[in-house]
Amino acid sequence: MFPFYREDIGMHYLSAEAGLMKPTGVTCSSDLSLTKHILSWICRLGVAAILAQTLFFKFTYAPETQAIFGPLGGRPAATLVGLMELAAVVLLLIPKTVAWGAVLALMTITGAILSHLTWLGLVVNEDGGLLFGLALATAIGSCVILFIHGKSLTQRITSHWARAKSG
Repeated sequence: MFPFYREDIGMHYLSAEAGLMKPTGVTCSSDLSLTKHILSWICRLGVAAILAQTLFFKFTYAPETQAIFGPLGGRPAATLVGLMELAAVVLLLIPKTVAWGAVLALMTITGAILSHLTWLGLVVNEDGGLLFGLALATAIGSCVILFIHGKSLTQRITSHWARAKSG
Protein backbone atom coordinates (compact mmCIF):
# COMPACT_ATOMS: atom_id res chain seq x y z
CA MET A 1 0.00 0.00 0.00
CA PHE A 2 1.13 3.50 -0.82
CA PRO A 3 -0.29 5.83 1.83
CA PHE A 4 -2.17 8.66 0.19
CA TYR A 5 -4.27 9.34 3.27
CA ARG A 6 -4.53 7.82 6.73
CA GLU A 7 -7.46 5.62 7.65
CA ASP A 8 -7.57 6.77 11.29
CA ILE A 9 -8.64 10.23 10.15
CA GLY A 10 -11.04 8.90 7.55
CA MET A 11 -9.11 9.17 4.34
CA HIS A 12 -8.37 7.04 1.24
CA TYR A 13 -5.46 4.71 0.49
CA LEU A 14 -4.04 4.30 -2.96
CA SER A 15 -1.96 1.37 -4.20
CA ALA A 16 1.07 1.57 -6.44
CA GLU A 17 1.19 -0.97 -9.25
CA ALA A 18 3.75 -0.81 -12.03
CA GLY A 19 4.56 2.73 -11.04
CA LEU A 20 0.95 3.87 -11.38
CA MET A 21 -1.20 4.83 -8.44
CA LYS A 22 -4.71 3.41 -8.59
CA PRO A 23 -7.57 3.68 -6.13
CA THR A 24 -8.05 0.50 -4.08
CA GLY A 25 -11.74 1.18 -3.66
CA VAL A 26 -11.43 1.99 0.02
CA THR A 27 -13.60 4.92 0.97
CA CYS A 28 -13.14 7.36 3.80
CA SER A 29 -15.00 6.91 7.07
CA SER A 30 -17.89 9.08 5.85
CA ASP A 31 -18.39 6.69 2.90
CA LEU A 32 -17.38 9.23 0.27
CA SER A 33 -15.92 8.15 -3.04
CA LEU A 34 -12.51 9.51 -3.92
CA THR A 35 -14.12 11.89 -6.43
CA LYS A 36 -16.55 13.31 -3.87
CA HIS A 37 -13.78 13.54 -1.31
CA ILE A 38 -11.57 15.56 -3.67
CA LEU A 39 -14.51 17.73 -4.79
CA SER A 40 -15.34 18.34 -1.14
CA TRP A 41 -11.81 19.51 -0.37
CA ILE A 42 -11.69 21.74 -3.44
CA CYS A 43 -14.94 23.43 -2.40
CA ARG A 44 -13.91 23.61 1.26
CA LEU A 45 -10.57 25.22 0.44
CA GLY A 46 -12.18 27.58 -2.08
CA VAL A 47 -14.92 28.75 0.28
CA ALA A 48 -12.46 29.03 3.17
CA ALA A 49 -10.04 31.07 1.03
CA ILE A 50 -12.75 33.49 -0.09
CA LEU A 51 -14.02 33.99 3.45
CA ALA A 52 -10.54 34.23 4.97
CA GLN A 53 -9.25 36.84 2.52
CA THR A 54 -11.96 39.28 3.60
CA LEU A 55 -11.20 38.98 7.32
CA PHE A 56 -8.40 41.56 7.26
CA PHE A 57 -10.75 44.19 5.84
CA LYS A 58 -13.52 43.43 8.33
CA PHE A 59 -11.29 43.31 11.42
CA THR A 60 -9.37 46.49 10.53
CA TYR A 61 -12.55 48.24 9.36
CA ALA A 62 -10.87 49.27 6.13
CA PRO A 63 -12.45 52.03 3.98
CA GLU A 64 -14.00 49.42 1.68
CA THR A 65 -15.62 47.79 4.70
CA GLN A 66 -16.79 51.15 6.05
CA ALA A 67 -18.68 51.80 2.82
CA ILE A 68 -20.49 48.47 3.12
CA PHE A 69 -21.04 48.17 6.88
CA GLY A 70 -21.45 51.85 7.76
CA PRO A 71 -25.23 51.83 7.26
CA LEU A 72 -25.54 48.39 8.90
CA GLY A 73 -24.09 49.24 12.29
CA GLY A 74 -20.49 50.12 11.48
CA ARG A 75 -17.48 48.44 13.01
CA PRO A 76 -19.40 46.16 15.45
CA ALA A 77 -21.41 44.70 12.56
CA ALA A 78 -18.28 44.18 10.45
CA THR A 79 -16.50 42.52 13.36
CA LEU A 80 -19.46 40.22 14.07
CA VAL A 81 -19.66 39.14 10.43
CA GLY A 82 -15.88 38.65 10.42
CA LEU A 83 -16.10 36.40 13.51
CA MET A 84 -18.86 34.36 11.88
CA GLU A 85 -16.76 33.97 8.73
CA LEU A 86 -13.69 33.01 10.78
CA ALA A 87 -15.72 30.36 12.61
CA ALA A 88 -16.99 29.04 9.25
CA VAL A 89 -13.42 28.81 7.91
CA VAL A 90 -12.28 26.80 10.93
CA LEU A 91 -15.31 24.50 10.82
CA LEU A 92 -14.88 23.91 7.07
CA LEU A 93 -11.31 22.72 7.53
CA ILE A 94 -12.11 20.18 10.28
CA PRO A 95 -13.48 16.97 8.72
CA LYS A 96 -16.03 16.26 11.49
CA THR A 97 -17.48 19.79 11.38
CA VAL A 98 -17.42 20.49 7.65
CA ALA A 99 -21.22 20.40 7.30
CA TRP A 100 -21.66 22.90 10.15
CA GLY A 101 -19.04 25.14 8.53
CA ALA A 102 -20.94 25.02 5.25
CA VAL A 103 -24.20 25.91 7.02
CA LEU A 104 -22.56 28.87 8.78
CA ALA A 105 -20.85 30.03 5.58
CA LEU A 106 -24.12 29.77 3.63
CA MET A 107 -26.07 31.68 6.29
CA THR A 108 -23.45 34.43 6.40
CA ILE A 109 -23.08 34.74 2.65
CA THR A 110 -26.85 34.74 2.16
CA GLY A 111 -26.90 37.99 4.14
CA ALA A 112 -24.22 39.39 1.84
CA ILE A 113 -26.10 38.35 -1.30
CA LEU A 114 -29.35 39.83 -0.02
CA SER A 115 -27.52 43.07 0.82
CA HIS A 116 -26.15 43.23 -2.72
CA LEU A 117 -29.58 42.59 -4.23
CA THR A 118 -31.50 45.02 -2.05
CA TRP A 119 -29.41 48.11 -1.30
CA LEU A 120 -25.68 47.69 -2.09
CA GLY A 121 -26.07 46.86 -5.75
CA LEU A 122 -24.10 44.34 -7.74
CA VAL A 123 -21.14 46.71 -8.15
CA VAL A 124 -19.66 48.14 -4.95
CA ASN A 125 -16.92 50.81 -5.03
CA GLU A 126 -16.44 50.22 -8.76
CA ASP A 127 -15.31 46.61 -8.22
CA GLY A 128 -17.03 45.40 -11.38
CA GLY A 129 -19.20 43.03 -9.36
CA LEU A 130 -16.26 41.11 -7.87
CA LEU A 131 -17.66 41.03 -4.32
CA PHE A 132 -21.03 39.84 -5.56
CA GLY A 133 -19.38 37.17 -7.73
CA LEU A 134 -17.30 35.95 -4.78
CA ALA A 135 -20.45 35.82 -2.66
CA LEU A 136 -22.19 33.69 -5.30
CA ALA A 137 -19.15 31.40 -5.59
CA THR A 138 -19.13 31.00 -1.82
CA ALA A 139 -22.84 30.16 -1.77
CA ILE A 140 -22.47 27.61 -4.58
CA GLY A 141 -19.42 26.03 -2.93
CA SER A 142 -21.25 25.83 0.40
CA CYS A 143 -24.24 24.18 -1.29
CA VAL A 144 -21.96 21.59 -2.93
CA ILE A 145 -20.36 20.88 0.45
CA LEU A 146 -23.79 20.45 2.02
CA PHE A 147 -24.85 18.15 -0.82
CA ILE A 148 -21.79 15.98 -0.15
CA HIS A 149 -21.79 16.12 3.66
CA GLY A 150 -25.42 16.90 4.49
CA LYS A 151 -26.22 13.28 5.33
CA SER A 152 -23.76 13.35 8.24
CA LEU A 153 -25.36 16.54 9.51
CA THR A 154 -28.89 15.17 9.40
CA GLN A 155 -27.73 11.92 11.06
CA ARG A 156 -26.15 13.85 13.93
CA ILE A 157 -29.23 16.03 14.40
CA THR A 158 -31.68 13.10 14.37
CA SER A 159 -29.51 11.01 16.72
CA HIS A 160 -29.31 13.98 19.08
CA TRP A 161 -33.10 14.37 19.02
CA ALA A 162 -33.52 10.63 19.62
CA ARG A 163 -31.18 10.78 22.63
CA ALA A 164 -33.00 13.85 23.96
CA LYS A 165 -36.39 12.11 23.72
CA SER A 166 -35.20 8.92 25.39
CA GLY A 167 -33.21 10.71 28.12
